[in-house]
Amino acid sequence: MVRGGTIWTGDPAEPTTRSLAAVDGRVIARGAAAESLARDCPRGQIVDLAGGSAVPGLTDAHAHLVGLGSALVEVDLRGARSIEEVVDRVRRGAPPDGWIHGRGWDQNLWPGAAMPTHDPLTAAFPERPVWLRRVDGHAGWANAAALRAADVTAETEVPTGGEILLREGPSGREPTGC
Repeated sequence: MVRGGTIWTGDPAEPTTRSLAAVDGRVIARGAAAESLARDCPRGQIVDLAGGSAVPGLTDAHAHLVGLGSALVEVDLRGARSIEEVVDRVRRGAPPDGWIHGRGWDQNLWPGAAMPTHDPLTAAFPERPVWLRRVDGHAGWANAAALRAADVTAETEVPTGGEILLREGPSGREPTGC
């Protein structure tokens, strides 16, 4: 028995319920019927949601649900064949204000296959922060505004297992944006 909160059912006729009963992971009753079963089976396990929520049957089998949801509001960069194409897609897909997020670039598809620098993104968006994640999610590409907003400098401590690429700039060593 699960009760004591909002339980999303997935049923358009009754989108939520306050209780449900399950046997071996299968929902067998909800609402008043579930409460009746709980009274008839006093040794059953009770999960009290304490005002929280439950979504039965929603299992993340390595689907990265947050990432799938984020993809709905990020600029899609999959398959872009050049830095110029990435910048063009970002220009066309950017929200009207705030941070610009994108995902899916792959430098291996570009001439030279080199990791990008912040320069083309900074030229296109000098004041708005831009953060683009690589196709595999294991690298990011930021413009200068994003680097400033995140306070990333040549002196920034490198995250464990990570890397901040640096180059010689007009004022000494500086982050490349990757």
